[in-house]
Amino acid sequence: MGICPDSFTSVGPNSNGCYHFDLTGKNATDAATYCLTRHSKLLSLESMEEYQVVTRWLNSNYATMPLGGVWTSGHLLNGQWVWLSTGKPMKFTAWKVGEPSGSGAYVWLWQQQGLKMDDIQAKPLLHTVCEKGLNNYCKLLDAEEIGIDDLPDYRLIRYTAI
Repeated sequence: MGICPDSFTSVGPNSNGCYHFDLTGKNATDAATYCLTRHSKLLSLESMEEYQVVTRWLNSNYATMPLGGVWTSGHLLNGQWVWLSTGKPMKFTAWKVGEPSGSGAYVWLWQQQGLKMDDIQAKPLLHTVCEKGLNNYCKLLDAEEIGIDDLPDYRLIRYTAI
């Protein structure tokens, strides 16, 4: 297992990544930008195991979230839910019962609902969780590089390891 950089934490014994929680409220665009400036990406939960490890860490260390939840990189793009930080479809989900409801194109983890996923608009101020692989750094790819013409306002979410 590698060592996480300052302000990032390995959150489980089998964790291949490092996570950073920011208490400051940000909208979806600012949350993604914040992670990028830390050479990381906005949270994507691509398996049940990762979801359980991350939510256990959040509940243990940040039991009281004044803003009620955290942003993920989940987004409704061209009718499909994807992790914008990886470009992969959301194969694993942990939606709150009745979600997604069509109330927004962004995904957050709602603390009051047991950190279940909920769709929401991009404007609320929520906490941010950034992630990075051990010793991985990321760079921004623009819309032309990834072949997507109509990206949402925070188009900087697609990264690749360098």
